[in-house]
Order: sequence, then structure tokens, then C-alpha cells
Amino acid sequence: MPIPMQVTWKPNLSTSALHVAEASWQTPDRVTDPEVLATMQPYADRLGRWVADHFPGDQQPFWSTLISTGSTIDSNRELASAVLGVHGRSDLDATQASLLAGLITDVEAAFRGLFPKYVEQSAFRFRPLQEQWLGYGRGLMTQWNRTAKRNSMIDACIVIGMQPVLGGFGKSHPDRDMVRIEAVLTNARPELPEVIRLGWLISQLNPHTEGFFEPVASESTTHLIALATLVPTLAAGQEIELTRCDVTTVSAAIEQWLPSHSTERETPTELASLLLEWWHSPVRVASDWAAATQILAKQLGG
Repeated sequence: MPIPMQVTWKPNLSTSALHVAEASWQTPDRVTDPEVLATMQPYADRLGRWVADHFPGDQQPFWSTLISTGSTIDSNRELASAVLGVHGRSDLDATQASLLAGLITDVEAAFRGLFPKYVEQSAFRFRPLQEQWLGYGRGLMTQWNRTAKRNSMIDACIVIGMQPVLGGFGKSHPDRDMVRIEAVLTNARPELPEVIRLGWLISQLNPHTEGFFEPVASESTTHLIALATLVPTLAAGQEIELTRCDVTTVSAAIEQWLPSHSTERETPTELASLLLEWWHSPVRVASDWAAATQILAKQLGG
């Protein structure tokens, strides 16, 4: 059974800088270092306001595309043009594209000033998570496939290690077979090891290979994928004795890994109970992964 064991670890200054900018703009209360926030916020606010003005109903997808594309394009002018094209705004004039490129450059310059040795120190920061993945990754993903009845996963992926500013964060980018994760040196919560978070992020890659999501585009679909893969990841982690898969732990994972997905309708504990009820239901147990995810989508009202 194929499992995503070929993991390429890379630092990327642009991705890390834009991640810090997004955090400073959207969740400044979660940035752990006041100096980082004070330095980055003016540049993050300018970029954030530009995004809000031009993509008022599409801000989160735009940030996601900008940050992931920044890992593959060095020229900020080309990066700006590429991202605008992806989001159907090639109509914006050259002045706006240049302005966006300049805002990205300012963010990167501020980041370089704060972390001048980011690239050089990345190998050191990567090491704890790399060692955990070498020790547990294969077993974790093998258990994932077995328990979730998913027949395939990607064969390889890229992991971009970002400068930690939120005490732990990660996001999947299925369109690039890439995940980005803060390269923290210790687990923020002992019951949620970072290697489990990494497995959860990797499990979200290329879900369209199951014939259910095609294309992976909307925020609602991204949300569904993140929730659907959460419990099987913790269940696999419980099998290898790294974590537990109960209401308390699932609720903690929702709070820690998906803070923006909490709703007024459901608390993390209520959502955790719903996910576990789905996971243990006889219908889900008897279903393959694509059918099980469709069942969850209906239960979530999506």
C-alpha cells in the first residue's frame, strides 16, 4: 500500500515571511513574541488591507495561494502576477500588481531583519520533527490507511518549515503536494505531538485521488477535508501509542490545529463528539474513505 514516505524538507524565506504577515494581520493576539508583532504588523497590515480591498470575499484562499506560491517563485513581481491569475484577477492593472509585489518585498525585508539566519538555522529547527517522522511516520500512515480504509496516498510531498510565531501551526496545500508547518522545537501540548500534526497535514494532500474532491478549491471543502482526516489521524496515533482518540483529545486538536474553524453553532467539544460519533458509526466503519467522507459532509450540513 503506497504511503507518503518520501518527504523533502525545505526552508523557504518567502513562505515563512508571508506566514508571519498573515498571522500578524489575522490573529495578532496569537503571535507569541511582542517584538515580532511590533516589527511585522505595519507591513502585514498594509498587505492585509490590500488583500481585503481587492478580495473582500476571498481573503483566506488568496492568502493561502500567496503563501504556497511564494515557495516556488523567487521574483515577487512574477509571484504577484501568478497569484492574481490564479484568482481570476488578471484584469488588475500593472500598477496594482507592482504594488502587491512591493508589499510582499517589504514583508520579506522586515522578516529578514528579525530572522537574519532563518535559512542557516532551519536544519537545527527541522531536526526534532524529522527524527520523530523517521521514527513514527511510516507506522502512523500505515495505521491511517488501515483504519480509514483509504487505498492510496501520495508517494511524496514537500514540507516547508516555517519560523515559529504562533507556538505551532500547519496547513496543507493539496494543489502543490506541500505542507507548511512551524518548526517548533517542542510540542505545544504533550498530548498532541507535532509528528501527529504533520501526519494529519500530509493525510490531507491529494484527496482528489480518491475520486471525491475534484478540484480541491473552496474553503468549505478544505474545512471538510481537515475535519475528516483529524479523527483517523488521532486513531492511528493511538494505535502506535503517541496520543489518544477521545473527546478530550479531539477537542484539544480542534482548538490547537483548527482555531479558525470554531463556530457559534458548535463548540470544539460538541464538534469532537460529532466527529467521533461519525467515526465509530457502523455505516462509516463499513464504508471506504470516499463514502465515509460523503457521510460526514452530510452530517456537517455540507
